[in-house]
Amino acid sequence: PLLHALGLIPDSQKVALVIRALNGKEQTVTLAADATEPNIWNVKPNPPTWVNLPQTLSTAPVPLYLKNPGAPYWFEYLADNKTVYCQFNSVRNDPKETLAAFSERLFKFVNENDVKKLVIDLRWNNGGNTFLLPPLVHGLIKNEKINQRGHLFVIIGRRVFSAAQNAATFFERDTNATFVGEPTGSSPNFVGEEDPFILPYSKIAANVSDLLWQSAYPQDRRTWIAPQLYLPPTFKAYSTNRDSALEAILAYGEKR
Repeated sequence: PLLHALGLIPDSQKVALVIRALNGKEQTVTLAADATEPNIWNVKPNPPTWVNLPQTLSTAPVPLYLKNPGAPYWFEYLADNKTVYCQFNSVRNDPKETLAAFSERLFKFVNENDVKKLVIDLRWNNGGNTFLLPPLVHGLIKNEKINQRGHLFVIIGRRVFSAAQNAATFFERDTNATFVGEPTGSSPNFVGEEDPFILPYSKIAANVSDLLWQSAYPQDRRTWIAPQLYLPPTFKAYSTNRDSALEAILAYGEKR
């Protein structure tokens, strides 16, 4: 309906796309509107019935950022690199383990094992409840082992939004994290939350943000948080099951 309303397609219920395969061959694919997925933009990384290209490749394992994007948060120890990779996908409590409990378990592992680097990957995180963040943020602040330049890394990207933007802002403001990836999808200070409503004539569901979050300094007028190491996603990396951002972090500080 949106593409139709903008005058880009003639039919509000379907869109024809010309797809070019890796071998250069083109074909036209028609996608129908799906009323059962009103928030399809929020599906990570796509509807469950779709097949990701990395899943069809035999050249390398699926990279960690695509391994479990549907889970709110999880971590894995990369023993060869003495690195803990933590994917933080949603600022919401998992019914099986609250974010506070997860944060406690994460830092317990970091403190009790041979860990040189901690990576927090925010790339799939588009928000949730900012008030759940303190245990994670405070845990990073007081962890002298990890809260050092070259030991704490945050991967950011265009989907980092709302409460996830607050998380990135808190990490930038209060820790010694190095940011890697591409700019966040929101400004450090922004109007957030949502107030849903139905348009009276079209009956289209919409929402409006109505709460000012001033998580950065009042004079901060940036449109995003930019990374120190700029490594945006590319189709070349995606099509070969590589993660340039994580690769750069693992190589950071290593002797050549």
